[in-house]
Amino acid sequence: MKKRLSLFIIFLLSSFFFYFFYNQKIISSNLWDIVPSKSTIIFELEDPNTQLNKILSEISESKLKNSVNDIINDYNNFNDFIDGKIEKYLSENKIIISFFNLSNKKLVPVYFSYKKNLDDDFILKKLRDKGYDFNKRKLNGQIIFEAKNDEVSHIFSFLDNKVVYSSNSIVIEDVIRSINNSELLFKNKNKSLFSQVKIKQDMKVVELSPGGGWYTEILANYIHNPGVVIAAHFDKDSDRDF
Repeated sequence: MKKRLSLFIIFLLSSFFFYFFYNQKIISSNLWDIVPSKSTIIFELEDPNTQLNKILSEISESKLKNSVNDIINDYNNFNDFIDGKIEKYLSENKIIISFFNLSNKKLVPVYFSYKKNLDDDFILKKLRDKGYDFNKRKLNGQIIFEAKNDEVSHIFSFLDNKVVYSSNSIVIEDVIRSINNSELLFKNKNKSLFSQVKIKQDMKVVELSPGGGWYTEILANYIHNPGVVIAAHFDKDSDRDF
């Protein structure tokens, strides 16, 4: 009897340890664990409710200005997506906005955030109630949800304690492919660069050989005094090749 009781206690303790470790692992996971290396430009918002308008103001003066309307529309669509509770959802949350260059002139945003208290069943029911054509499919073991009507597309997936959202299914597929191959993640593509360099508004940033100035203009609208952007051009009359 004592032996059975001891085995039962060991089983309970083992189960509790496994449950605790598993949940800690999920809770401690980072949004950067699912950001693909194909991301062209990334904004990390630690306080989305206060930072989003500022970011929109900054990029509206840059060559990303065509993406401002996309972000605003996505914000409004996502607010509708979670039944008008976006400010509450973003409170004490974090967002990474990543831009994918799907063509030479079109940058498509994709949004990464922590799931928090989003109720999957509630969201899916709301979308159906609002008349969206609904579809779900599997890719590499993950479920991609697609809710569409004549004007709006909600493409999203729940990845552990995170949610990834876009209006374009291609970028969601790329996110899912990336999480199954660590070499395709942004943070692993160049580990030393990721761990050492994150541009902040008060930095002095040197851009080497800026070319047409596409990124220079974006940086110039982000970096603020006392920060400065230096465009380092090569001397076309120099005898050196570099």
